[in-house]
Amino acid sequence: MKRFALLLTALWMASSPVAAQDTLTVVQYNLLNYGNYTSYCSQAVNPVADKDEYLKLITDQLRPDIFSVNELSPDGGFADRILNNVLNRDGETRYARIIVPNYAGSELVNMVYYNTQKLAYCSQVVAQSTVRDIDVVKFYFRGSGLEQGDTAFVNCVVAHLKAGEAASDAAERTAMVMNALNYMDQNLAPGNYLFMGDLNLYSHTEGAFVALTGSFGPNWTFNDPADRVGEWHNNDLYASVHTQSTHTSSGCWASGGMDDRFDFILATNPLINGTQQVQYVPGSYSTLGQDGQHFNKALTDAPALQLPADLVNALYTNSDHLPVSLRLKVDQSLGVEQANAVEWFAAVVANRQLRLNLRLLKATSLQLTLHNLRGEQVWSQPLSAAAGSQSFDFPVGSHLNGLFLLSVTSDDGRRTTRKVMFLN
Repeated sequence: MKRFALLLTALWMASSPVAAQDTLTVVQYNLLNYGNYTSYCSQAVNPVADKDEYLKLITDQLRPDIFSVNELSPDGGFADRILNNVLNRDGETRYARIIVPNYAGSELVNMVYYNTQKLAYCSQVVAQSTVRDIDVVKFYFRGSGLEQGDTAFVNCVVAHLKAGEAASDAAERTAMVMNALNYMDQNLAPGNYLFMGDLNLYSHTEGAFVALTGSFGPNWTFNDPADRVGEWHNNDLYASVHTQSTHTSSGCWASGGMDDRFDFILATNPLINGTQQVQYVPGSYSTLGQDGQHFNKALTDAPALQLPADLVNALYTNSDHLPVSLRLKVDQSLGVEQANAVEWFAAVVANRQLRLNLRLLKATSLQLTLHNLRGEQVWSQPLSAAAGSQSFDFPVGSHLNGLFLLSVTSDDGRRTTRKVMFLN
């Protein structure tokens, strides 16, 4: 019997003692058919030239570092139009955008714009493409620690879920979310994630919301930073977080007044707790134009919003949704003083089995993952373990050969990675 010891070289180094600190403003907004024209929402009714002027007022007010949008035409010229006419105007050059894969072939796509002075693009994948794409975009922070190879990451999962109140619509929303979560669980490492977009959710009991907020598993649990979970549809108790509709009259805009909470920015545990150098700023979650006094009213109805009149008109006319936003504190010393539940681990490959030896400071749920050097996940295993030293054996198959990366991720999102060699 041959035994091959795990190489004990650590892949992740401790954070730099010189912390880089900043604040990121994150905004999510449904633009309502920007560049997409329909029989009920024609170019004459919803012209992009007017929408650009409205967006200038709105983005000048919010000053986003990450700006994710829904309901954009898949024609890349319209994405560039917002970039060049709205964000990078009057000599401004800081903003860039992602690409638009549109694997679903939808007439409406997502887009993410970002401030290149604070953030750099890292990667992008489509987590699912039923009805519409759900895009996962990874950024890293341009802090002072970057020269030493130390940085913080933020992942934006941008979705526009199926609309409609029918049970079949809710089922499609759940399927879209489950597709995305399964992809992320199998292919991406947990950490700092925002799940954001027009989710078209009518209740916290919908399968999509239940999956996002805990039922799928601890590594992919998303929290509501507004802390307003409940039966928000047509319920005045949730008026302060309603995001749709700005209108009571129908047409290009949905009617009914402000009575639905469709637009969200949800955050994983590491972002709430600040265990991976980025933390939600408590109390910063906001819906621009929502004062809690317009339940079943149009945004322009009395009482008057305590905002400039031209901004109110922009919010009212540009879309039947309101933008939601939050702030994230980036501090590369965050989490350094918090002990990892995994104090130490090593492994031995023997007889087609992976023996994991580890010592935990406290009982915790773990996720074990094995990736090849191309970054492809080849094996995954959840594990619940008590505090102290212990060993576990796992069959991993005889097809593996060569060098792989073994990661142990605790339930707070902290991950430790080692190299492991398999030889046939």
